[in-house]
Amino acid sequence: MKKNFAIIGCGGYIAPRHLQAIKDTGNVVVAAMDKSDSVGILDKYFDDVHFFTEFERFDRHAEKLRRQGEGKKIDFVSICSPNYLHDAHVRFAFRIGADAICEKPLVLNHWNLDALEKLERETGRKVFSILQLRCHPSIIKLKEKIDGKINEKKHEVELTYITPRGKWYHSSWKGDVSKSGGLAANLGIHFFDILIWIFGKVHDVEVHHADNSRVSGYLELEKARVKWFLSLEKDDLPESVKLEGKHPAYRSILIDGEELEFSDVFSDLHTEVYKKTLDGKGFRISDSKPSIELVQKIRELEPTVVDEKKVHRFLRKGITSETKEYFAHPTSEVKGEVGKGTKIWHFSHLMPGSKIGENCVIGQNVFVGENVKIGSKCKIQNNVSVYSGVELEDDVFCGPSMVFTNVLNPRAFVERKNEFTKVTVKKGATIGANATIVGNLTIGRWALVGAGAVVTRDVPDYALVLGIPARQNGWVCKCGEVLTKQVSSVSENILGCRRCGEKYRHFLNRISQVGGNEDGIL
Repeated sequence: MKKNFAIIGCGGYIAPRHLQAIKDTGNVVVAAMDKSDSVGILDKYFDDVHFFTEFERFDRHAEKLRRQGEGKKIDFVSICSPNYLHDAHVRFAFRIGADAICEKPLVLNHWNLDALEKLERETGRKVFSILQLRCHPSIIKLKEKIDGKINEKKHEVELTYITPRGKWYHSSWKGDVSKSGGLAANLGIHFFDILIWIFGKVHDVEVHHADNSRVSGYLELEKARVKWFLSLEKDDLPESVKLEGKHPAYRSILIDGEELEFSDVFSDLHTEVYKKTLDGKGFRISDSKPSIELVQKIRELEPTVVDEKKVHRFLRKGITSETKEYFAHPTSEVKGEVGKGTKIWHFSHLMPGSKIGENCVIGQNVFVGENVKIGSKCKIQNNVSVYSGVELEDDVFCGPSMVFTNVLNPRAFVERKNEFTKVTVKKGATIGANATIVGNLTIGRWALVGAGAVVTRDVPDYALVLGIPARQNGWVCKCGEVLTKQVSSVSENILGCRRCGEKYRHFLNRISQVGGNEDGIL
């Protein structure tokens, strides 16, 4: 017996797949609603559809059909509306006594799923989701293959989906994260669903990059480690896809280096999902929940990279061109000179004339001023500003949120750019978290400035300084350990390191390494 369908959101890209599926399964659309009246596509599938641009009138018509009973009432509501309206339109379907077939994501926030499950029990109605990739022959075959392997090591998986979109995308509801759920929900939800379906529960998730056009990260699943990359940018497409000439898109999954490429497989899958649904085997709320929980987590996480090895190769390509020998995150702005092997992370800004040596690590939200020189193998932690007038020699460590000042008596209304003070931090020195460096001074080689200290005068080589204002509180080894007295005489003191065993001669408030290489690193 034919089923009566209503469809909400029939003017968009995805609705024709639903219309085709309803027709292919021998059923009929009796009512349709879309706030836009550009829906001539309806005539391609059904020629006797009551159409509405106002939800209130559509609601009234659906209620009238419900009261006319079997044969007239709406049996299913197909929901192709914007993501943020899915929950409300499922509730509408239940209210008129119909089941719902809803596009992904079923809802934006996982707690709404609990409410819908409760409504299912109260009304006796059901909501089904379109998880079409679970019906694809290659995906089914892959799941059977993975299920057949017992106690094997985790698979290495790489997911790539690039589907270029024009400026309209960001002006529409899809570009509004509060309405679409972001790129992970809008583009990635069906891929995340099959990865969880095939490789098991999510153990960990990382987001490495997220902006309006790209999102990328890492998943630790029960049976796989997944690097994933989603993009709307045409420039991210492989050259071979760009040369095809037609509207380009690229969908790819690599499993242990073996390609599972399925860029042209989406056309008939909605019909397969509709067949399963009408046979009572459709995808329920419990099937959708894991991927919805995942994309919500992705949306909430701040982008950060802990292990560069987990970064997707397409993100690396976006951040590091072939002509560069350093790594710069897409959110950073690099206008200075950067040495080989250096890594520059999120939202950092290097001004013109600045120069950074090789193999440095520049953390998140770091500012490097004009003409600043930073040596090789330095580490500058998050939220540090290295202003003009500051110079760091090799192997310098700047702790999180430490501060360099370059004006002694600042006023907002007095220009002092020609009065910048000069601060030199010598080789191997360490400046602790939240320390402040004030005025014209030098921090000596291998010195250590304690966390929160305020330094107002020169710091000798190897000195440990603490407090406000900072005062010397001992001596430190190259390895960072506090030195202890080992030999004392009228003429000299010998200090030693309990960690590495190095010895230092202390004379006239200076120390030097005994028989060692003053410039060496232990």
